[in-house]
Amino acid sequence: MVLMIDRLKDKERRISPRVESECRCWLERESVTLLGTVTDISSDGLFMRTPVTIAKGSAVDLKVNLGNGVVAAKGHVAWAASSAHKTKGTGVAIRFDEVTGGENLLTHFIFTRARNDE
Repeated sequence: MVLMIDRLKDKERRISPRVESECRCWLERESVTLLGTVTDISSDGLFMRTPVTIAKGSAVDLKVNLGNGVVAAKGHVAWAASSAHKTKGTGVAIRFDEVTGGENLLTHFIFTRARNDE
């Protein structure tokens, strides 16, 4: 058991696999709408490059254009990256609380991308 825990420390602890993307996304928080680019996405959330950051814990509504349809979701900011972040740049990681539309599109998108990456 200890060996398994030690291995997990060095690996990513995500529950769902993520895939790279370059999808457009609209993020709404209170009366503000941001347009950004999703750089990676999973069934649990996404990272979106944005011109500004949003406070951790903020509730957001999202619309992600996957090319063959739009996925709508409600979520919250899991963490925010400033422009000084060395790999991500400015943006926000969003954890989905609920996918409110297009769940099958999202599942298909992730499955297809993950399969193509193999």
